[in-house]
Amino acid sequence: MDWQHRLNLERHPEGGWFRRIYTAAASVTGAAGPRAAASSIHYLLTATHPRGRFHRVAPTILHFLQSGGPVEYACIGADGQLQRTTLGFAEGQALFLEVPGGTWKCSRLVGSADHALVSEVVILAFEWADHEYLDPRTLAPALQAELQQRGWIDRQVITARRLAPAAAAPAAGRSRRLPHSPAESARSPGSARSRPRTAPVDRRCGH
Repeated sequence: MDWQHRLNLERHPEGGWFRRIYTAAASVTGAAGPRAAASSIHYLLTATHPRGRFHRVAPTILHFLQSGGPVEYACIGADGQLQRTTLGFAEGQALFLEVPGGTWKCSRLVGSADHALVSEVVILAFEWADHEYLDPRTLAPALQAELQQRGWIDRQVITARRLAPAAAAPAAGRSRRLPHSPAESARSPGSARSRPRTAPVDRRCGH
């Protein structure tokens, strides 16, 4: 099954493919104002795009495996401990994973898997303002070494960032603001994504 085309998925900045499929009509009012109570996406990893990037968001995310796998998730909580969970249909593998808000996470295909289609539900609804990419330099050395040994992060990336001038280094863990939609990307200077999409999508944000 060609899930990318069947579900009209587009490239995700984290890696893989996605499409936002649901935003709750109900909203919750917090310190930052009203916000949709939940949102949901389809997220796809493939043989050509087999992994995502370490990142975290403020809300809790629920993950449901729909097709393919196995896909392994690495999560780093507030205690700094690495937890690994494999979603798949084989004995001993899970079909569901809860990732609490503020947890660093990354996913990748494992074994002979050629794809993994996961539906994600974000509670409260996803907004890019909550999103951060992991800067591996902020991790304890022992955890950096473990992630390198398991192939989750690249030693060359860490070394290059350590040698970069301080002015060029990003604030710890904080990602730049990313475009909320293909249309916004097309308006950004230097964007390679210049052709508008004709299929209707929820353009409010990425998850």
